[in-house]
Amino acid sequence: MIPISTNWKLIAAGVLAVAVATAIVGIYLKGRGDGRALAEADAKTAVIRQLKERNVTDEKVDRLSAADLCRDLGGVFRDGRCE
Repeated sequence: MIPISTNWKLIAAGVLAVAVATAIVGIYLKGRGDGRALAEADAKTAVIRQLKERNVTDEKVDRLSAADLCRDLGGVFRDGRCE
């Protein structure tokens, strides 16, 4: 028969091992969630930047005359048409 003091040591060691494993899993999941949140924030920032750049491009295109737009697209503007 194992003495009582040894049983408590084994139980304490088991509880400690479970606590450490739980802490490790918790830290891993927290880090994973933080990484996902950072990736989502980066993606949103990239979309906002692209939309701002598109707005600038749209404004420039809106200011072009039909002939200038045709030329910029590689066409030739004749008789009110881009060819």
